[in-house]
Amino acid sequence: MVLVGRQLSSLLALCSWGATAAAAAAAGDTAGESILHSEIGRQNNQSLLWGPYRPNLYFGVRPRIPKSLMTGLMWGKVDSYTEFQH
Repeated sequence: MVLVGRQLSSLLALCSWGATAAAAAAAGDTAGESILHSEIGRQNNQSLLWGPYRPNLYFGVRPRIPKSLMTGLMWGKVDSYTEFQH
């Protein structure tokens, strides 16, 4: 009877260790997928020519090329050019 009890406790310990290892592997896969997802997103973002918007404009973007032309779109009510100031 003692031998059966030891075998049973060994079997339970092995099963609990296996379940713990499986849970750790699943958590590792999730972390690996998260790193892979963020790396793919970073590479995709770097491959785009146009970057973030330019602040203080209604519509403005800038290319990711150094010293390149930057454009934007603004409008306002100007009745005469004498009232217009920068």
